[in-house]
Amino acid sequence: MLPLSVFHASMSDDVYNGYYIPKGTTIIPNVWAMTRDPTRYEDPETFNPSRFLDENNRLNNGTMTYVFGFGQRICPGRYMASATMWLTITTVLSTFNIRPRKDASGNDISLHDIEYSGGLISHVSPFEYSITPRSEKAKQLIVDANNAK
Repeated sequence: MLPLSVFHASMSDDVYNGYYIPKGTTIIPNVWAMTRDPTRYEDPETFNPSRFLDENNRLNNGTMTYVFGFGQRICPGRYMASATMWLTITTVLSTFNIRPRKDASGNDISLHDIEYSGGLISHVSPFEYSITPRSEKAKQLIVDANNAK
């Protein structure tokens, strides 16, 4: 993940939340902070996909369009990228069981201690997990797709 978005420059003098921004000022959007806003996301560092569901377990309108940039430089492929990600995620989740690895005693290895690297580009540190096909039919689909290449 890139913690900062593409730099922008203000085209004219502006005031934002009481801050004066002169024309030509370089603006650096901090996407890392936006995705971890505790006023918007309770316990933002915890993996909790349910924060994007409403009371009926349907997707809420909590879109994160800011990950595709801002203003005139917003990614023109954002709709295709979003649809492709959705299709990829649903395909993987419908085909595989993804679970934490088990320790020697058969207990799940906790994923709460996942760490991220620092720097300009952030990477998740390696962690233990298990991915298995959901069924024999899913397993055959995977084998067939791999053999088609």
